[in-house]
Formats: sequence, structure tokens, C-alpha cells
Amino acid sequence: MAALKLYFAPGSCSRATLIALEEIGIPYEAQVVAFMQYEQGTPEYLALNPKGKVPLLIADGRPITETVAIMGWLAETYPDAKLLPHATTAYAHAQIVGDLAWASSALHALIARLRFPMMFTDKPEAYEGVFNMASVAMAKNFSIIETRLSGGDWWHGDWSVQDAYLYWVWTRSVNAGFEVAPYENFKAHAARMEARSSVQRALAREAEGDATLAARGAAFTIPAFRSICV
Repeated sequence: MAALKLYFAPGSCSRATLIALEEIGIPYEAQVVAFMQYEQGTPEYLALNPKGKVPLLIADGRPITETVAIMGWLAETYPDAKLLPHATTAYAHAQIVGDLAWASSALHALIARLRFPMMFTDKPEAYEGVFNMASVAMAKNFSIIETRLSGGDWWHGDWSVQDAYLYWVWTRSVNAGFEVAPYENFKAHAARMEARSSVQRALAREAEGDATLAARGAAFTIPAFRSICV
């Protein structure tokens, strides 16, 4: 069994990896990264992950970056946890990886625009426009998810880490003020996720991380963009 250490930030996409590790049920170390103190840009952190992002998984002293790669490695290394469906063909494998890549690229990018439009324009009067354009694009993606979940409880039929990533997308979208009322299947999916003990333990890890950061005076706080719009 590999010695595992996860660098994470509360509320970030590293939540999906936290859930995956809790699903596996093996011991691991969770190291919170203080974004407000820019720990992700320190020489020590960049030596491990030159991209300066989370999640970062250290497995037996070796770094693995990017959620899709981390999930794939965990699924292959701990097959009994059934983190991803077993692919019997190259095509089936491509579909599984493609779904994860969609969550980590298209959906994740839209979350950033919904939550932090100020990162995509230096004109405060344009923040609302960035948010609105991201909302239109996200609605199309939510419709895909809503339709897929109409056929069952989980994305692949049985639970998988795809559901963990989609849960993070849901929670971040709600937090950003995206209109989620039309998506009843997706809402029910989030409720099923929150009933899982692995998710509860992952959220508890995040709460511990938040408390650690607050004690250091490094709580991650970004003002709601509408409060600073002109």
C-alpha cells in the first residue's frame, strides 16, 4: 500500500480527490494549502508541482498532478474500491476518461468564471457579463447532466469518482449564485452524495482545513463579485 499525502484547499476541486481517498478507505495525510498566503507559489510547493495548483497527490514520495490523472491512478492502484467502471474495450475506456476530462476542463473552467469573474477581466463593470455568459454555457452542460441522471442515481450506473467531481461542480455552482432550480435530478444527486459517509468524511477534512487556515489568519475569503461591481 502506497504512502499517500494529498495537498488540498477547502472548497476547491481537490474535494473530489478527498472523496475518492475516503471511498478507498486507506490512511492518508491531508495537507491544507493556504491560498491567501500563496503557499501554492512557494519554491517548496513548486518543486513538487510546478503548476502551482491543487490537488497534488504524493504517492510513495512521487507527485501526481491533475485530477483526471490522480483519479485514474487511484482507480488502477486500488481496484477493489471501484472508483471507475471496468472498461472492457479501448472505446469504453476513452468514454470514461472523456467524461472526467469534461468535468475537469469545460465544467471546471465555467465554475471559475461564475465564481471569480474578476479573474477574467480588469473592468469591474464587465464582471456581470462574464458571469452571465458563463451561466448560459453552464446551463447547457447542466442540461446534459440532468438528462443523464434521469436514467439512474449515478453517472455510470454505479457510483464512481465522476459523481464526486459532479458533486463539486454542483456545490460550487450553487455557491456562485448560478440558477440551479430547474435541475431536480442533479439536485437529488447532490443529496445522495451528501448521504455517503465518504463525502461526509471528506467535508469534515475540509472543515478541519478551514479551521487550520483561520487559526493562521489565512482563511480563504473572496468577496462576492456583485458587492464590488460598479
